[in-house]
Amino acid sequence: MAHYTGYPQYQLPNPYAPVFSPASMSSTSNSRPASAFTPARAPAPTDPFDQLREYIKTVPELALLRHHLGMRLANAPALLDSAIFVVFDLEWWELLPDNEPSIITEVGVSVLRGHDMRARHGSAPPQLLDMLKATTMYHMRIMETCHMRNKDLAKDAERHFLFGQTRFVTIADARRILVELIAEQRCSDGSMAPVILVGHALHNDKNVLKAGEGWKLNVDRLDSVVGTINNVAQVCEQAGLRLERRALQVIDHAWGIDPRWEHNAGNDCVYTLLPLLLAALHPHLYGPVPANGTFPIDTNIHGQTLNTLLAQYSIHACTNQRHVFGHGTFCFKCEEASAGHVYETCPTPNAELPPCKLCAGAYGGANKRYRNKYAREHRTGRCMFWRSHHYEELPGWVQSLRKEWQLEFIHAKALNDHERLGKCVVEKYGAIRMGDARLAIAGVLGEEEVKGDVLGEEVEVEVGKEVVELEADVPDVPEVKEVKEVKEVKEVKEVKDAAPDTMALRYVAGVGAVGVVALGLWLAARRMR
Repeated sequence: MAHYTGYPQYQLPNPYAPVFSPASMSSTSNSRPASAFTPARAPAPTDPFDQLREYIKTVPELALLRHHLGMRLANAPALLDSAIFVVFDLEWWELLPDNEPSIITEVGVSVLRGHDMRARHGSAPPQLLDMLKATTMYHMRIMETCHMRNKDLAKDAERHFLFGQTRFVTIADARRILVELIAEQRCSDGSMAPVILVGHALHNDKNVLKAGEGWKLNVDRLDSVVGTINNVAQVCEQAGLRLERRALQVIDHAWGIDPRWEHNAGNDCVYTLLPLLLAALHPHLYGPVPANGTFPIDTNIHGQTLNTLLAQYSIHACTNQRHVFGHGTFCFKCEEASAGHVYETCPTPNAELPPCKLCAGAYGGANKRYRNKYAREHRTGRCMFWRSHHYEELPGWVQSLRKEWQLEFIHAKALNDHERLGKCVVEKYGAIRMGDARLAIAGVLGEEEVKGDVLGEEVEVEVGKEVVELEADVPDVPEVKEVKEVKEVKEVKEVKDAAPDTMALRYVAGVGAVGVVALGLWLAARRMR
């Protein structure tokens, strides 16, 4: 039995991470029909991979596929014969706000060598099923995020990989495996093989990989990558086929394919690859494309429907493709990876789970259901409810912060994390000169809360082994618009025989102490209202 103890990286907002701005999604690929294409002569020999990259820029995606299916390109670099097509697809959580980087929950990969395509296209009609059987399939669910299951787009799809075995892996392992599947492919002589990346709206997946926490991966910069087939619709159009819509499901239906359990990352790799092969093999399988660009009425091959072909491939893949990396099952409820132990049948009662500190610490009547019910249904590291917590009253100085810092304050308070509370204060005001009691109070509470008698009783806040005593009534505190940053935090000297309008701070030091003062004063102000 294996226990997974690493907490997810996504549940708590990270205000220190850079904000990702997706690149333009416009496609620059050549969309001319392959029939109207005259290949350019290969550039003067330089580095073989650079030579191939430059050549591929002049070639329609359809022609790249057909080069390995008996319709060879003139003047193509010899290295193109060694190309390997790597189809990959990502799935991410559907409930995130648009301004947050997507959280990857699944990775699917399909690897098809150009050599295997050439070896199986010669028969009449070509052996399409054998081409599919020559692919190597991977479906990975991410252990840190596997509890984030989509409900609207494709409920339970992540549990129904039809073409092999699902493996549970950490983010680090999934990233490493994806890089290896792209960058570590080899030719027959052991040299690095050129890779052509394939997907549907692949630019979206690439952008998510670049921005994802723990991923930060730009696959286009891997040395083996020489080109991209970005869109299935574009390849179909290059073949002369007319599409009403460019969605993958619509394209599959046009071929007579019923994509079962789509939006499973592994299944979608197959539903991407099959229509690409069908478009490339159209002249061999169905004859010339009609002038009006309609899809074949009868798409059967050898008297079998394409759905029957997929069912046969599913049986073959599930029987013959076994991987040993990661874990075959994983329960995110009790964090165990043992044979047959999955969340859906987990015997662990909710009462035995350590309660979620975020839900249990969500104060106020509007959050009662989170404290009384949901807090016992999941662990802190897998909380998906914190975005739904309701906080009607935040201190004025917190309300002026950016949204991620407001959430940081809420979570720091729920977790009683003094250091993170202090960071919120420093984010607002900079480093506060703790020797000035009035200034500290004004900075912590904010202008609105400072006006009037806000502290009607003595408040004691524990700081390690010391106690900060806050005496009542702090009148006439000057308005503070901004507290300038200071380089050093000076010790607070004990004030004896202070006037009635002063405060004695026996010990406050460091950012954590700032957070304690913030928490204590705010709670005191709330009690007096």
